Amino acid sequence: MNICWRKRGETGSPYLQQQQQQQQQQQQQQDRHNQQQTSSSSISSSSAAAAATTAAPTATAPANEQQQQQQQHHHHHQQQQQQQQQQQQQQLQQQQQQSDEHQHQQQQQQQQQQQQQECGVCLILVCVSI
Repeated sequence: MNICWRKRGETGSPYLQQQQQQQQQQQQQQDRHNQQQTSSSSISSSSAAAAATTAAPTATAPANEQQQQQQQHHHHHQQQQQQQQQQQQQQLQQQQQQSDEHQHQQQQQQQQQQQQQECGVCLILVCVSI
């Protein structure tokens, strides 16, 4: 509460700067994440395809399409919607992929996305209620 009030008292500019920095960090992580997925796609596609035939054949295709959409679109609202959908798809990908490093980076990215959403909701609620 105190942090939100302090940020609100300073004309809101520190909050905007912090939010932009978080978005830039997330975008950099997404770029690294996409690079890792493209590099490991040749390895995981064979194992994922074998697992997908028994579990869910369409689970891997939407994820690839969505990553391309994330690289193309840079709008804030579209990124938020895609991030929420990506969290659900990442849980499916974590079950299918076998790389430990890949899973570790996905978990870190999920935690940062959740922190940004919770912080945004907290600031909005405090500003509206006051």
